[in-house]
Amino acid sequence: MDVLAKAKRSSKEVIALAKQWVAEQYDDEDIKDITLEEVRFGKRKWYITIGFKRKRVVTRVTVLELTISAEPSQYEKALKVVSISDDTGEVISMHDRFTD
Repeated sequence: MDVLAKAKRSSKEVIALAKQWVAEQYDDEDIKDITLEEVRFGKRKWYITIGFKRKRVVTRVTVLELTISAEPSQYEKALKVVSISDDTGEVISMHDRFTD
């Protein structure tokens, strides 16, 4: 049986909710390019991975960055996993999703 058939909420609904929630949490930062990365559903929870670009905190510049460009990128990609209750539609948590 299809696991998503048991969900009360549609994937489109929770994806929109996750994107809006992330934007609201970071409204004091200059984030841009909010994108959907992954969707999982299980144990009555949605796990929505949202990607976005945020201002980079430059502590040091590598030789590679100087070789590629005269100015290092001002933005870096962040990935956040937003957990949403299927029963209530409320955000339960958010945590980092690290890339390799």
